[in-house]
Amino acid sequence: MTGNQTETKVQTPVEPSPAATLSLAQEIAELITQVRRVSLVQLSTQVSEGNISIPQYTLLSFLNQTGGITMSRLAELMQHTSPATTGLVDRLVSSGFVERYGNPTDRRQVLVKITDKGRELVEKIKSKIVAFVINQTTAIGASSLAIIAGPTDLITSPGAAALVPEPTTLGLLGIGILGLIRRRPRRHAR
Repeated sequence: MTGNQTETKVQTPVEPSPAATLSLAQEIAELITQVRRVSLVQLSTQVSEGNISIPQYTLLSFLNQTGGITMSRLAELMQHTSPATTGLVDRLVSSGFVERYGNPTDRRQVLVKITDKGRELVEKIKSKIVAFVINQTTAIGASSLAIIAGPTDLITSPGAAALVPEPTTLGLLGIGILGLIRRRPRRHAR
């Protein structure tokens, strides 16, 4: 080697022991449980101000991403039965947030779409959730936010977009995990 060159050794990653993997999995499961609880409380608070339920908000969020959808597809996305989804839609139609209309290409089908009033409600709730996320992330910093955004990009990719109601909910999950990790006492390496 010449005087300007240095030798770089590449270390091979060490596989964690089964006990370490189990311990980490248990810790992550606990964090997810805590974050889910916090996220549901936050979402519940925002949704209740709009006088709708979380399932109704979820349904409106799906409709907010489409131009119109069949009841059977909506039930599938909601992972509800068709009668349960019909009940949610009935209540949202009564409130003026959703409307039914005939499919122009197949008169046998009834489609459901969000109204302007429903879209305004979703955007209002979403903006409050975004404000909460911004408030929670001020201390986290841009590099940690990039860590949160990475996985949500995978989950909200075009192929998966119809399965996830709102990316802001995923952001709450990531921010909650980071916050809980920062507050948890550090464990010493074993």
